[in-house]
Amino acid sequence: MRQEDPMPTQLEYGIRRTACVRELEKRMYRGHFHYFNGPKSYYPDKVLDSPPPPKPSIPLIEDQMEKLFLSDTNELREFASSFGKSVRQHTVRDKSKEDNSGPVVVFYLPSRNITSENRQIAVTWPEPQFKDNSNDPLQTTCSRKSGIVFYWGSYTIHCMAYDNNPDNKPAVFYYVSTLGNSIKVLESTKQPGRPRALSAFQEFIMTLVRIRLGLFERDLGHRFNVSRMSVSRITNSWLRFLRSEFEPLIQIPPDDVLKFHMPKVFKEICPDTVVIVDCTEFQMEKPSSLDAQSACYSSYKSTNTMKALLGITPSGVVCFVSELFPGSTSDLEITMQSGFLGKLKRGDEVMADKGFNCQDELASVGVVLVKPNFLKDKKQFSTKETEHNKTIASLRVHVERLMERIKNWHIFDRKIPISMSPVASDILIVVAALSNFLPPLID
Repeated sequence: MRQEDPMPTQLEYGIRRTACVRELEKRMYRGHFHYFNGPKSYYPDKVLDSPPPPKPSIPLIEDQMEKLFLSDTNELREFASSFGKSVRQHTVRDKSKEDNSGPVVVFYLPSRNITSENRQIAVTWPEPQFKDNSNDPLQTTCSRKSGIVFYWGSYTIHCMAYDNNPDNKPAVFYYVSTLGNSIKVLESTKQPGRPRALSAFQEFIMTLVRIRLGLFERDLGHRFNVSRMSVSRITNSWLRFLRSEFEPLIQIPPDDVLKFHMPKVFKEICPDTVVIVDCTEFQMEKPSSLDAQSACYSSYKSTNTMKALLGITPSGVVCFVSELFPGSTSDLEITMQSGFLGKLKRGDEVMADKGFNCQDELASVGVVLVKPNFLKDKKQFSTKETEHNKTIASLRVHVERLMERIKNWHIFDRKIPISMSPVASDILIVVAALSNFLPPLID
C-alpha cells in the first residue's frame, strides 16, 4: 500500500486484494511470465522477463500438531456434554402460548341458611378456588375473612384472583350475606356463559354518565375500555331496565298525601288542584323520509322535534310523563293517546296554560281545567280577570322550571339522533324519575 494512503477503504481493499491474489498466482505458475509495469513503476523497463520464483514448501499441519492424550480427549468430551447443550429459543408459536387469559372460578360457595338468635355471630365459609391456564400461583384477596363476626344486616363479600400477567382481567367472585334471626348466604352471582367486559355496577355508572353528562359513545368506550357498539348495547339495555324500575314511581299521589304536602299558596287559591301539565319539545335529527319529516316538523319550533306531556303535583314532584310523540302532534291528541285522562278522577282540577285546549275531554271524565282567561272580543281584561291570570301564571311557572331541570341533563344538549329514537322515551322517563331525587322545586 502507498505511503500517502496507509488505511484503504473497504472498496479499495477489495480491489487491491484481487491484484495481490493474481500476483500470487503468477508466482505459483511454473512457466515464464512477464511483469507489466506502469508508468510510475520502480523498474525502468516496461516488460521484464524473469523465471518464476521457487515454490515454497509448506509443511503439513497434521505433521506439526501434537497428538492429544486420551485423558485430554475425555475431558473435552465431558465439557461439551455438560456446558455445550443447546439453548431453547423463543419463537412466535411459543409466544402465542403464553398466559393471555385471566383466571377463572372453579369452586364457589353454595346457598345455605344459618339461624341465630344473637345479634352477632361469627360466620365461616370455604374459600373460593381459582384456576389459571399458566398453572402459576395466583394472588387472591378477599374483602372479608372467614370467621369474621357479623351483625344483623346485609353484607357483600367479594374475592378477586390475579395472575402474573397484568394485562389479564382478574377473576371476581362475590356473594351477599343477609343476617337477622336467620342468616342466609345467597348463591354466587357468577353467571355461566361468556364473561362480561364490565361489572353490573360499571354498566350502571356508564349509563348514568351517558345521560347526565351527554358523553359520546366513543368517549365512553375509551374511558371504560370497551368498543363503541358495546357502549350502545349496554346503555340501551340499562335504559329499558331503569324505565321498568322507575316508571311505577311516577304516579299521582292520593288526595291525603297531596293535601299534606301542598304549599300554602295552593291551599289558599287552588286547593283542589291535583296536577299542573304542559307539553315540551326536544329537537331531533332530520329524518330521511319525507313522511317522517312532515310528521316530526314542529311549526312552533320551526324544526324537527319530539313532543311529550309532563305533569307535576302542586309541591313540584313529577307525577306524569308521556311517551315522546312526533313534533306535529297536537296537545289534544297527546292527552288522548298518552292515557293521562285515565290517571284522573272526578272532581280533580288540572292547571295548564291557555294554549292547552282540552277542557271538553277533561270535562268528559269530570275534571275541571284551570287556565288563564282569553281576551276574546274584549279590548282588555277586567281587574278580576287580570288578577286571575297573574295568579295562574305564578303557580303554573313551576312546571316550566321542571322542564328546565330535565333539559339540564346534557343528553338533551344536542339533537336526539335517529339511532336513539327507540330509547328516547326511556331516557325521558328515567331522567324525570331521577329529577324527583333532587331538592324540591317549591318550598
